Amino acid sequence: MATNQPTITTIQDTFTTLVTNTNKVSLDLGATGRLNTNEDSSAVAAINELELAIRGTSNDLVATDLSQAGISANNIVSALVEHDIDLHGSGGGNAASDLTTIANDVVSGINELDSDIGARPHTNLTTIAKNLTAGVNELDSDIGARPHTTLTTTAKNLTAAVNELDALQGNVAMGTSASTITGAVKEHDLELGTITSGAMGTNASTVSGAIAELDSDRDVLIAFVEPKQAINTTATTVADAINEHETDIGTVGNLTTSASNLTSAVNEHDAELGTITAGAMGTTASTVSGAIFELEQEIDTLNTAVEPTQALTTTANSHADAINELDAEIGSATLTTTAQTLAGAINEHDTEIGAASLNTSASTLRGAINEL
Repeated sequence: MATNQPTITTIQDTFTTLVTNTNKVSLDLGATGRLNTNEDSSAVAAINELELAIRGTSNDLVATDLSQAGISANNIVSALVEHDIDLHGSGGGNAASDLTTIANDVVSGINELDSDIGARPHTNLTTIAKNLTAGVNELDSDIGARPHTTLTTTAKNLTAAVNELDALQGNVAMGTSASTITGAVKEHDLELGTITSGAMGTNASTVSGAIAELDSDRDVLIAFVEPKQAINTTATTVADAINEHETDIGTVGNLTTSASNLTSAVNEHDAELGTITAGAMGTTASTVSGAIFELEQEIDTLNTAVEPTQALTTTANSHADAINELDAEIGSATLTTTAQTLAGAINEHDTEIGAASLNTSASTLRGAINEL
């Protein structure tokens, strides 16, 4: 049995006291052979085994690890009680008796509900909503509120009500592309379009009134067009003749001018071309093509004289800039020689200097003078 106070042996105690105190400590610790842990060689090894089982590889206190896991309790027993309350409610409980599923453990119960609900509703639902509540609400909105109280049919559920209407309408053979009444009505509605005076462009606001109005307009049009009069186009009907002219003219919308009609486009080109005469263009020719041909011949003559394809050895790559470059390098043409051209001046110096046959080792005048 454990002692109440710690067992202490001082230096003044006898050997008998030492033996007694050692036995007390041994009794307090207990025999290691009675340990139920895997480690039973020492109390320290057994405690370390239990610590690893409780805290894992963490070096924090149990309370710290529990807090970091979001658990309010600061010891293992209280943490288990907390989980039990989370699972069963206040007072805890037993899964086997609390579950109303056929399965009597939490994992199997959840799997049972998953099987009843279906796999992954958020991806497999064909409704816009992707959770069960919102999906059911969506269907409820599509079906309508409480059909058994709001249906005006004798039947008070959807299947029976549809069958009732099907029996009343009989075989749907209406000559339309659609095979249902609703579809046929929509088809006719699309074919007729909006029936208003504004939508039809007539004064009349009914189909029969609009047809009568168009018939009257047609009579006026026949009198105006004179269909019996011969047409000079290849086509023999007004519409085909207009189409023939349209082909000859082309699509006005494809004009690249600022103007968007033929007259204005022609005027635009006329303004851009200006007066086309020999005097106005400064050429011998008096037509645009003739003037262009005349300029082309003059350009060919100029190209032959200037030789624009021959490479320049100056830094500048145009003739004017190349001439200016050479002028800058040559400098002012005011020479102190009798000759007033570069070639003449050089020849004059050559005569004055004489033949470049030097008896010195140097072969240049400067080098020979320096040598002498």
